[in-house]
Amino acid sequence: MVLVPDYTVLWAPYAVREGRRIAAAEGIDLLLANSPPYGTLVAARWLASVAGLKLVSDFKDVWVGGPLYFKQGGARRMADARIERNMLQNSARALFATENALSIYQERYQKLSNRFALIPNGVDAEDFSQVGIPLKDRFRVVISGLLNQHRDPSPVVSAFSALIEKGILGNRPELVFVGEVLPKYVQEAQSKLGDRFQAIPSATHREYIDLIASASALVIVPAGGVPSQVQGKLYEMAAVGRRTLVIAAEGATADLCRKYNFGTLVDPQDGDSVRDFLLAAYKAHQEGNVLVQPPVNLLEDFSRKRQTAELSDLLLQLMEQPKGS
Repeated sequence: MVLVPDYTVLWAPYAVREGRRIAAAEGIDLLLANSPPYGTLVAARWLASVAGLKLVSDFKDVWVGGPLYFKQGGARRMADARIERNMLQNSARALFATENALSIYQERYQKLSNRFALIPNGVDAEDFSQVGIPLKDRFRVVISGLLNQHRDPSPVVSAFSALIEKGILGNRPELVFVGEVLPKYVQEAQSKLGDRFQAIPSATHREYIDLIASASALVIVPAGGVPSQVQGKLYEMAAVGRRTLVIAAEGATADLCRKYNFGTLVDPQDGDSVRDFLLAAYKAHQEGNVLVQPPVNLLEDFSRKRQTAELSDLLLQLMEQPKGS
């Protein structure tokens, strides 16, 4: 069975039935749909049509031309392209999370570009106002976020292992993965690091904040080959105030790090710079100099309160406009 655009279309009939009932009962006029998965947008398009709702489609990143798109065959890609165009033609607004993604769609759909808006991911800096301190008895490095075929932590694992073998990282170094990780990456780390490695598949938001606050250094690996993406975890790493290694090729993540002077930006192929970062972070750990000043401008520009206010203003403006305008 081939499901277009993805398995969540199986949920669409139930979502439309219940959504139509709720919209009628509550007097709802506008529908905000989130993605990926993109089947949720299909369900929202159907519901908006039958219930007479204005539709706001939150794409976040690039659909056609993104990593999920290129995993499909030619017929599927053509179908996705048609669905994407239909979604945008029938959305009162389409939202994107980075300037790179927004510019791609403005160029791709020039006649619809007045419907597009930028609402980035962000962070609540208040969540980090009372975080713990880094561990003093060990050098802990935390790699945070999804690690899949597009996000490979192997350069860090290899450099960490090589430095341990040379006896450079002290008696109790520890590398931690937190988040969903491909089994092969866990197996590689376990093989090279043994009990100096742990994987934490999931954590509450509070547990996650405490974990990254306990680290001497942080690492984030944005998706390779997806230059329009910025991982939401990056903003939280900025807020916690630890030395951060950002392993990213050219694209939205690299642009953001340069603009706000955040983190140590390293090309995915530059293993020597990964090693140099770990050495510098360990030296700072030894000196008790782990904390760094969070980039205030970044936290202000990507405040969730600010993003929520911008989204609220956009939705209120749409509510006041006649349908179809």
